[in-house]
Amino acid sequence: MKAAPVIEGDDCTLRLARESDLPKLRAWRNANREWFFDSGEITEEKHLRWWRKYQANDTDLMFVIETPAGSEIGQISLYDIQGANAEIGRLIIDEQFRREGYGLAAVTLLRDWAHRTFAITRIVLKVKPENHAACALYAQAGFGTRQMEWLA
Repeated sequence: MKAAPVIEGDDCTLRLARESDLPKLRAWRNANREWFFDSGEITEEKHLRWWRKYQANDTDLMFVIETPAGSEIGQISLYDIQGANAEIGRLIIDEQFRREGYGLAAVTLLRDWAHRTFAITRIVLKVKPENHAACALYAQAGFGTRQMEWLA
């Protein structure tokens, strides 16, 4: 499953994360850790351990979000893929590119690709309710809410 193609959309491109992306991924994650359920700081060692587990897990796909011009501006994941179910998460858009539509473009691109590629019919999102920007983005992408899970 890690041989996923580059997913190209009109407004952004998603490509699988590479080991060379780790410093950037860790910086984005640490800069936005208040929005994660595990909000502790990620050390380089901890991140490398996560990467090794990620590489061995075929149900976890981490993508880097790129602009049409090729700038790397964020990350998003499709994970816990089990039959027709999966989770989308770990969405981070670099602060200088927020509110330009890239988050929505990435979520809808990944959601639609998951439907086409894996016949995913149920996608769960777990979001802290105080993360109003994320909640609004997921609602705009067509997800409904049930407690703290967002379903498509």
